[in-house]
This record gives sequence, structure tokens and C-alpha cells, in this order.
Amino acid sequence: MRNILLNYGSILVIVITVIEVIKTYLLIARYIRNRQISDLLLALLSLGLCYDALVLTIGIFLAPDRIEGLSRLRYILHGALIPLILPISLKTCGLGKKPMIAVYIITALLSIAGIVEGFVTELEVSTIANVNRYMAAEATPAWAHTFSLIMSFGSVVPLIIGGIYLIIKKKNWWMLLSGLVMLLFSALGPITGNTDLIFMISMPGELLMIIFLTMAVHQTAEE
Repeated sequence: MRNILLNYGSILVIVITVIEVIKTYLLIARYIRNRQISDLLLALLSLGLCYDALVLTIGIFLAPDRIEGLSRLRYILHGALIPLILPISLKTCGLGKKPMIAVYIITALLSIAGIVEGFVTELEVSTIANVNRYMAAEATPAWAHTFSLIMSFGSVVPLIIGGIYLIIKKKNWWMLLSGLVMLLFSALGPITGNTDLIFMISMPGELLMIIFLTMAVHQTAEE
């Protein structure tokens, strides 16, 4: 697998980026049509993942010093938007309006912390599989490293718990699939000993995660 990613990883990045752009356009268009909060949150989450993929694609063609600012924004958007998985999951499960207010407040606090994390993260250049990118350096504050790990793996929790609930109540499997696929692709890098390629390995998982989560939201809305 490693040799395939090293030789063809840049093609994988470009293909997924194209799909991310199309997916994000469709989600934004759906929100414009329906004006539903769940569609807005999905569009924002998708926009963050799309930007992440776009910066990696740009890194294939430009030198590292040309993408430093774009990369900083990539970390800021990631920290700000990943917490949106929480309200999307709970709203899809049918949580009431008053409890959702508390969820939105918690999400806002997590997003603010994520933005701060994006600003304080020390970046260093990494070039692998013909992709120039900036990654978190060891000089990054310990709390920022910890927060990033918690958000990366903790975001799977509401998807899995909410997914189990939806299966029991509505026979809706999409959210659980969303959480499981995200967990699987996040773990593939460490399991296979390719942690330096985790950014590339996780891209298909993030794409499938948002597609399955979108299916869960839309199926629930149509019932």
C-alpha cells in the first residue's frame, strides 16, 4: 500500500479534491433551496474538508513557501468546523430545540478553541508523495496537540452513538457507517505503519464520512 500511495498519492489527492468540490457545491445548493439548519451545517463542514483537500492539491504544484498562509487557514478552518459534527448528529437524532441550544453553545466553545489551536500550532514543511504541505511541528503547545487528537477521534463518538440510536429507532444505518468509516481510515495509518501518510489515507475516509452523514440527515428529513 505504501508504494502505491507514494507513486500515485498525488493523483488520489486530486481526484478526491474534485469530488469534494462537487459535493460541497451540491450541499450549498441544497441549503439555498431548503434553508434548513442541518443542510447549512453539512455545507459548512463539507466546505472545511473541501478547502483542506484544495490546499493539498495546490501543494502538488507550488513550492512550500507559496502555501504557508493557505496552510495556516487550513488548520484554523479544521479546528473551527470539525465540532459541527456534534450538532449535526444530535439534531438528526431528533434532539429537542431547548437541548439543542446547549449543544450549539458547546459547539461554539469547541470551535473557538479549535480556532485558537489553529493559530498557535507551529507548522513545518513536509514533502511526501509529491505533495508539499505544512504539518504540526513538535514545538506546538502540548494542549493544542491534545485538543487536536481529542477532536479528531472524539468526533467519531457522536456519529457512532447517534448511529446506533438511528438504527434502533428508524432503521437508518447511514450515520453509523459514517462514524465507522471515519474511525477505520483514521486508524489505517498507525495500523499499517504509515503515519507519515495519514493525511492522504484519511482523505477517502473523510469523503465517505460526509457522504454517509448527508445520507443520514436527508433520509431522516424525508420521513
